[in-house]
Amino acid sequence: MQSDRGGRDRRSLTKRLRDQGFSPNAADSLADHVIAAAASRDLTLDNYRQYVEQAYRSQVDKMCAQTAHLLLARALVYRVGEDMELFEALLGGEALERALQPSSRAIAVDPTPALTLMDAVRRRMVNVLPVVFQLSDLDWWLIPQDKRTRVARDAGLAIAQAERDLEGAITRMLRTLDGYHFSKVDADVWRNVYQYYLPAEERQTLGGFYTPEGLVEFILDLAEYRSDRLGLCDTSILDPACGSGAFVTASAARLLKHLSTNLECHSAKRRRPGRTPDWLARKAVLDVVVSRVHAIDIHPFGALLTTLNLTFLLLPLFAEVKRQNPEYVLDLRVFSADSLLAPADDSAW
Repeated sequence: MQSDRGGRDRRSLTKRLRDQGFSPNAADSLADHVIAAAASRDLTLDNYRQYVEQAYRSQVDKMCAQTAHLLLARALVYRVGEDMELFEALLGGEALERALQPSSRAIAVDPTPALTLMDAVRRRMVNVLPVVFQLSDLDWWLIPQDKRTRVARDAGLAIAQAERDLEGAITRMLRTLDGYHFSKVDADVWRNVYQYYLPAEERQTLGGFYTPEGLVEFILDLAEYRSDRLGLCDTSILDPACGSGAFVTASAARLLKHLSTNLECHSAKRRRPGRTPDWLARKAVLDVVVSRVHAIDIHPFGALLTTLNLTFLLLPLFAEVKRQNPEYVLDLRVFSADSLLAPADDSAW
């Protein structure tokens, strides 16, 4: 009888843990630890906290890795824009050094100038590239000042130490990026970072599974999404599980090539010599790509990766348009949502 009850307790606890988001293996392991500790009368609050932290370890590691890559992505996007003279110089050269080494005459010295600078850039860019720069769960480390007064002293000291560690890492990242000139960067820079400079286990930690380029091109050919196809510029494409955006970016590249030809289907979208400035012709091309290419991923980080890959692909055109029209926003149709839910359900979007 006792064994049956113990089995029911374990199944019930395991189910509750899975409902809370634990993987089956983590839920089973945590349930075994808790039940064993309870049976030996050794289940203290500290023990339970230790078991929970261990069960969450892989999720915590993944979130921290994704946070690091989001911060790198924001800095890299802005640095590329700086070197293209698209954005004000903030993260490179003398501007960076002034921000990191404030004047000795300053009344109050910021203990984390690199973090302050990154947040200032985020605020500046949130209306330009919302998916990349708007606050999200990956900005968990950013603690508003009004919340800091409510934490206990020990927690405040722990936060301060963690911020000093993060400050050092961000400072090193910014100074490393400052050593490069990005004005001639190509559209594959972000994909290359992930495919060639990250080990396979790190990509898996980030939740990234990459479709080989050859397979992407083959499938697009099968779908007759070719740059020489008449009417391609009037055809919308949607990837409902875009991941890092391999299909989306390749589709956008084909659409750009299509729009660079003289096919009659988009003659009205092309520049008329002597009538339309070049930058308006570039804007027309961007508008077509933005309106025709759509992507959804259930994971916010997947939507972020797709947005980054599209951004780097379109950045040269965007830079030309932005110089003439500073209010222009690259409003990419990339969403984090469950594509299996009906569009009429607003909670899905």
